[in-house]
This record gives sequence, C-alpha cells and structure tokens, in this order.
Amino acid sequence: MEAELIGIREVLLLVVGVILGALVSALFRRWRAGKAGKARHDRTSDPAAAGNGQEAASVAAFGQQLAEHLARYDLEREVGKLREEVAQLREEVKELRAARNISPQYAEALGLAQRGMSAQEIADRLGISLAEAELVHALSRGEELFKEPALDDGVWQPDRPPV
Repeated sequence: MEAELIGIREVLLLVVGVILGALVSALFRRWRAGKAGKARHDRTSDPAAAGNGQEAASVAAFGQQLAEHLARYDLEREVGKLREEVAQLREEVKELRAARNISPQYAEALGLAQRGMSAQEIADRLGISLAEAELVHALSRGEELFKEPALDDGVWQPDRPPV
C-alpha cells in the first residue's frame, strides 16, 4: 500500500513539473521573440518615418504596450488554468488520503459519502447497517466534525458558576 502511495506522489510531482516546465518554456519563447522583433525593427527602420520621429516613436510605444498587454493576458490565462489544475490535483490527493485511511470494505461507502449521499442512501445502496453508514459518513467529513465550538460568555464553563 505504501509503495502505491509513493508512486502516486511521484506522478503528481511529475505532472506539476511538466506544467512548470511548459510555463518556463513559454516565457522564454516570448522573451526571445520580443528581442528578435526589436532587433528586426531596428534594422528595418523606414527612412520616411525617420523624418517624422514623434509619430514613429508613438507607434513603436503603442506596439510595445500592445505586445506587453497580450503577453500579460496570455500569462494570466495560463496561470489561471494552472491554478485550476492544481486545485483539481489537491482534491484528488485529498480523496486518496481519505481512501488510504479507511478499510477497503468501506472505500465505496466513503466515496459515496464524499459525493454527498446521505447515510441512509449509502446503507440502502451498499446493504450495510445504518450505524456503519453513519460512521463512514462522519469520517468523510473529516476533522471539521470533531472541532469544538468556541465558547463565549453565554455558555456555561466548568471553572465558573453559571450566570
């Protein structure tokens, strides 16, 4: 069981590494294309535009701003996709950790509970007792079930008399 988990972690790390590699590669290509475009523009400057320097400078500045804006937009879109993929991978890891901590005979019940089925529906579908289904349902909710509520002044506390 432990060997399988290490394999899953390695696969997840490999996926994240490939995604980061693709991002770095895309950034490098954009940087290189920007340098090549600037060098090409410097070599092929129009003599007529040289006479009208202000107009050529404003067109060049606009072109540079447009290129930066498009590059930023592409990067933001790609980062958004990467964030979605990371969130999905985190959810899968969470499910794998939950499945790892439960007996194999209750793995299907845990999966159904995590998908939002009630304890009664789980018991009916899998043919287990309602008490077993409620236990699996409670375990699927994780630690939030076991958190103690914060005590405020209106609640009785053992170290002082009630108000």
